[in-house]
Amino acid sequence: AEAKYREAIAIDDENAGAHAGLGATLFALKRGDEAIVALERAVALDAKAARAWYDLAHARRKALLHREAVTAYRAFATLLPSDPDPYYGMAQSLRALGDRGGARAAFVRYVELEKRPTEQRWVEKANEAIKELDSVGPAPALPAAPPGLPALPAAPPALPALPAAPPALPALPALPALPAAPAATLPSAPAVAAPAPLVSSEAAGPLATADEAFAAQRFDVAATHYRAAVAADGAAVELRYRLGVALAATGDLAGASEAWVGALGVDPAHERSRRNLELARRRLGNELPAGADVPLVERARQLIAEARFASAIALLDRLLATTAHAQHVDALALRAQARLGVGDAAGSERDWLALLAVDARHLRSHRGLGDSYRALGDVERARFHYEHWLRRVERDLDERDHEGRIRKTLTTLGAAASAAAPPRPRPPLPAPVPAAR
Repeated sequence: AEAKYREAIAIDDENAGAHAGLGATLFALKRGDEAIVALERAVALDAKAARAWYDLAHARRKALLHREAVTAYRAFATLLPSDPDPYYGMAQSLRALGDRGGARAAFVRYVELEKRPTEQRWVEKANEAIKELDSVGPAPALPAAPPGLPALPAAPPALPALPAAPPALPALPALPALPAAPAATLPSAPAVAAPAPLVSSEAAGPLATADEAFAAQRFDVAATHYRAAVAADGAAVELRYRLGVALAATGDLAGASEAWVGALGVDPAHERSRRNLELARRRLGNELPAGADVPLVERARQLIAEARFASAIALLDRLLATTAHAQHVDALALRAQARLGVGDAAGSERDWLALLAVDARHLRSHRGLGDSYRALGDVERARFHYEHWLRRVERDLDERDHEGRIRKTLTTLGAAASAAAPPRPRPPLPAPVPAAR
């Protein structure tokens, strides 16, 4: 079954049913992380796929991702409000999160809705859980001093015996008036261990709002609040992952790729981000319509100006993957610049060399190669390309603004800053590639 679903996805990657079926199959094979990735893709493609939401909630709960499971259960319940299925699992996740009041309400709702004879054993378990929650006492969310508590001082029968105390204790009769004492008798919740917080307290508010918006299929609103949560807690990999899912649901695959790259930067082993990033890059590699290169190049230039290098790379990968634009000079130069921006100096070097193979007189490439080799620690090659650039910069008005920086860099590298310095033997450059006809 897995092979059939993957074959269907290879033919049509936007087939939500195939992703949902693959997710269910992988979960049955006890490959939970892979199942979650497939099911998240399914609901991103079709937010009304109720069964996929339920399977996703179940897989997340089994993976102990209780907060995310509750979000998926609620999405299912929004689509099918009279279906009892989500409420039992939702109650279990809420109880694991320490929300006893929410768990009790979900168990009660399950008991109210579940009428199938074959499922009555779960109704019994739900009733047992309700009794257990009731025995623990009120949920911690209740006020510390409920309005009815001031009446408690009149209850203790032992208080009338206090006057027998020695005369030196005249203040004892005033004890019934102490309103703060009953607060100590409130049942506390230490028996339910509080889970480790998913995010920092600053990010918790935007995260809750984003999850609600996503469950309501308002993906653009969800993405806005996920961004705010990431800004508040950039070290939380799950926030970056969810931002990517929300952006993908809006159709912004370049932005989604940037978010997943960021998630992998925090946790390189985050499997769901890695798989989704692969899918997004595969989609971005499709052929482009004629004339699409100009807006893409300008958008990439804008992303680089905003230091959103990963998004720019994803966009330029899409352009350069097409046959018609495989040697696009501006796209190669921008991608080389963006790759250096994310620390990929080797990738930057490859792009600059590829550009020189297309246009051997491209002066900007020598400045870029100097930066790349410097980042790679190859001082000799860096000096060669910087000096080559300095000897020719007078002919290129667009490049002159960088002359001061290059001279300072050469000084730092211990090279002679003079453009008239005797040239060093230069390494051979790639032969120009004949222009495609």
